[in-house]
Amino acid sequence: ADFALERRGHLNLIDAEGEESSPTRRFVGEAENNGGVGLVRFLRHIVNHAVFSGPKAVELVAALFRSFPIQATHDEVEAFHMVLIEQCHSTVEDALQRGELIAIANCVGISSLLLDRLLMGFFTSQPILQAVETILSTLNSISVPGTYAYRTLQKEDTENIVRTNAAHFARLTCLVALQRSKPAGPWDSGDEILQHRIVAHLNRDLEILLYASPTAPRVSTKKGGGELSEANG
Repeated sequence: ADFALERRGHLNLIDAEGEESSPTRRFVGEAENNGGVGLVRFLRHIVNHAVFSGPKAVELVAALFRSFPIQATHDEVEAFHMVLIEQCHSTVEDALQRGELIAIANCVGISSLLLDRLLMGFFTSQPILQAVETILSTLNSISVPGTYAYRTLQKEDTENIVRTNAAHFARLTCLVALQRSKPAGPWDSGDEILQHRIVAHLNRDLEILLYASPTAPRVSTKKGGGELSEANG
């Protein structure tokens, strides 16, 4: 641990950069006439059309995550991924406020895609946090009574399939993100800021994260070692 280095993309470095670290700013750069702004708008149009229009949203957005030149640097790929996550987050928020059932289901599909990208191990701390916040925002929108998405699902998804899947993806995402925040070995210091922020999200959203459909199989915790307890320290 004496030789552990601060990992690339540590949130401590991102926080110090402030506004300059925003995904669009990093991707577009200083010059606004370099085509970057137009590309960001084009990405937003593609993601928006996919989420609102049909069942192929996940496949299309997954293809976008792989759409960068083979000679792109690590920083360029990361900047592109963060812009894409940002556009997904914005589109998902819009769809959850006015979309039909297929659009709301696609929002949960985007959550599954972000989890898949996270499992692939390409994300550093900032895109990890972006993905967690997008997925938890989706889960909140479909879980809190009174929201448009919640009312829509109450009428059109009586078996709570969409919400159950959203909670499942959110739980897995938080667990994977926590694992990624820990040191990978004696050479890595981990990212304690990322860890603290994920834990804060878990504490805030624990009730909806633990949601399971009433029709789902239940595990008894009255006998054996199935009780959950809070770990000390």
